[in-house]
Amino acid sequence: ATSAMCESHVTGCQFDPRVVECKGEDGPNCLTAPQVDAVRKIYSGPVNPRPKEVVYPGMALGGELGWATGVGAVTPEPMPLATGIFKFVVFKDPNWDYKTYDFDRDTTLSDKVDGGTVNAIDPSLGCFFNRGGKLLQYHGWADPGISPLNSITYYKGVADKLGGVSKLEDKYRLFMLPGMNHCR
Repeated sequence: ATSAMCESHVTGCQFDPRVVECKGEDGPNCLTAPQVDAVRKIYSGPVNPRPKEVVYPGMALGGELGWATGVGAVTPEPMPLATGIFKFVVFKDPNWDYKTYDFDRDTTLSDKVDGGTVNAIDPSLGCFFNRGGKLLQYHGWADPGISPLNSITYYKGVADKLGGVSKLEDKYRLFMLPGMNHCR
């Protein structure tokens, strides 16, 4: 219930970045039309163009100041950590070029190769909880590297797998922290 309440406070906020679009010349206090389009895409998350399915949740409102390093807003190149995972883990090719990424083929391949190591999203925690395990999870709403919505999606996935949020009350708590960056 707590995560749903926190989520509605942030995801319920309707913000259109067009309100800060430059009326005339580009300047430090406004965004160009292409920048507005880019911000909208960052908020909505990457979408596989063919089936129109969201591959990963978009970034939440409030973390924009960290986007320079988190989502590559300053340079056109993705974060080296992200490309490194694809170069050395997924494709095993140090010359792999991120511009060749194919959503259909490569998303499936990366999930298969990773096996849940980096992309640890399996909601099957029943055995862990049955052995007495308890899980405290937190995520900052201003995290520019990992979408805060990803943690909420995972929490909901675990709840769905185990029969609802009421089954988690004494086992798993998710705390969403306003204004908190990535682990800081």
